[in-house]
Amino acid sequence: MTGAALPLSGSEQSFEPAKRIFHRLALDDAIAVTHTTAANLEFARNWYLHLQRAGVSNYALIATDDVAHATLAREVVGHVVTYPLGPKGVAQAAQSYRSRGWTRLMFAVPRMLHWVLAMGLDVLWMDTDVVALSDPFPLIRQHAAAATAAAAAATAVAKAGTTVPRIASASVNADNPLSPRPRGLLLASVDGRVPDERLAECGRYYSHDPRWRASSGTSKLCGGLFFARSSAATIALALDWERRVNALNAGQKNQPHFNAALDAARNVHVALLPCAQFPNGARYASPAWRRAQLTHPQLAHPQLAHPQAPQQDQGPVLVHNNWIKGHAAKRARFREWGLWRVNATGGSPAEHAPLPALRPRRRVPALQSGARRGLFTLHRPPRSAHSGDATVVRRVRISNPVRVH
Repeated sequence: MTGAALPLSGSEQSFEPAKRIFHRLALDDAIAVTHTTAANLEFARNWYLHLQRAGVSNYALIATDDVAHATLAREVVGHVVTYPLGPKGVAQAAQSYRSRGWTRLMFAVPRMLHWVLAMGLDVLWMDTDVVALSDPFPLIRQHAAAATAAAAAATAVAKAGTTVPRIASASVNADNPLSPRPRGLLLASVDGRVPDERLAECGRYYSHDPRWRASSGTSKLCGGLFFARSSAATIALALDWERRVNALNAGQKNQPHFNAALDAARNVHVALLPCAQFPNGARYASPAWRRAQLTHPQLAHPQLAHPQAPQQDQGPVLVHNNWIKGHAAKRARFREWGLWRVNATGGSPAEHAPLPALRPRRRVPALQSGARRGLFTLHRPPRSAHSGDATVVRRVRISNPVRVH
């Protein structure tokens, strides 16, 4: 398998402009990518507004229908491409979780990933319910270098006749950034629930615990937030993922197939992104997990104690608002967290004043009671990193708050 372009169902003219757009936007051959329909536009806006505020310009949105493309092309000129590898999309109503339309959209992800990887670009894949609190690429580059060095060291040890684990944390020491690259590299975010008694848990698999029911012992890497380095091995991984979601009796979720493809990908080095910087919705909504970050941030990924590991004291970088169902509930929880940046009046989202980022109170009773009443202490950051404005602290009341669990 090579990095050659995919055979297309559409014309070459539909592919080449998109390829030029991706390469023009990419920085150091890397790009953040998501996909959206017209029914999902407000979440797509929230996605790109957070990236813009974080100073990220190397991002692209794949529009799967004509309405989404026409709308976003007016809002973020030069950052939107039409998806040419499937049937022409027609704007539809919002799809409910696990509906046929939702499943069809999720099952298109591996082919979209394959499409961009085959252009020779590294991909930070983000669902539209992932928001950036700061530029993720510097930290991802550090972790990619660390994982590359770990893979090279593992290969050397294996050649010497010693067995070593294939899966490692991305935070392993990168003493030699010039070490040869593994055949494939994927930095995965950890999904799933976290037990309150083990807040340091940030592993690839659920423990064998009855509370996890059918998920006990299974892999829980997230198919909606990961970084894949372009190579023949990762392109083959995307193809295998696509083959699995298109198989008979594939079910309604693409994430189990993502994990199965990773388990079978012997030529791809998989490293875990730290949960402290890349939390999912179950973690970020947990008062106990948040308290642990405020008091002992290193607990979210114990391997980070290594003195030469990438710096991890900056707090969350990308937050995935999953583990909650429905657009209305997701929107409400984004607002509760202070992470909803779309103009509710329907005006241009670029003109909407930035919303503050949530920083929960340290005291346990205050945090829990505040969540129930819709109250949080919010810190409004400066409008730019260089403005020098003082932080403004204020108390706000969130109408119809979503319960924090």
